[in-house]
Amino acid sequence: MDAAGDLTGLVLCGGSSRRMGTDKAVLDLGGRALAERAVELLRPLSARVLLSTGSADRYASLACQCVHDPIPDGGPLAGLAAGLLAAQTPWVFLLACDMPRVDRGLVEAIRARAMGDELDLCVLESERGLEPTCGIFHRRCLPAVEAALAGGRRRMNSFWDGETTAGTALRTGTLRPGRDNELDPAIDRAVNLNTPEELERERKAIGTTPAPRTEEECA
Repeated sequence: MDAAGDLTGLVLCGGSSRRMGTDKAVLDLGGRALAERAVELLRPLSARVLLSTGSADRYASLACQCVHDPIPDGGPLAGLAAGLLAAQTPWVFLLACDMPRVDRGLVEAIRARAMGDELDLCVLESERGLEPTCGIFHRRCLPAVEAALAGGRRRMNSFWDGETTAGTALRTGTLRPGRDNELDPAIDRAVNLNTPEELERERKAIGTTPAPRTEEECA
């Protein structure tokens, strides 16, 4: 099955981060903004890439459609709802922009697991637990996501006990590199950049320093 035909990429850009002190999506890592890195990863694997953001103008240079949360301050779950509503493909691959170690092999492995096991969703699992902002979701999940949001639930797994558009229980799964496939488990693909210190460590790990950049120069 052609990945570019049945999959929409969805990058969670978020907004101002209290712990980071600024908008993480525009921060430089290896000469590219975090949002740009995520878009470039998903673009060749998707029919199109959507950005979940409240600041469309900031990301105009990425040439992606921006979607807005149906519920203000709904967090990543509201971003997922927006992406599922806008997608014109059966599947949506969700990726937070602050997970720079996610690679093509992981995206393809999660996708293969979901489709091979006939799941409705499949997310990354690390030694720290579930990583639900890196995973694939079928549009059948939309009613359960909307019901969770309407009920005031915001956790990314709060809808997993819901039903599909056909009224059947959601089939959920996870993928852990090294346990469920041949991906190298020594690579921590679930690294999440939440603080300036974590960003600086990642810059040192890849041997780069930040390039001068303004928020208008996201790409």
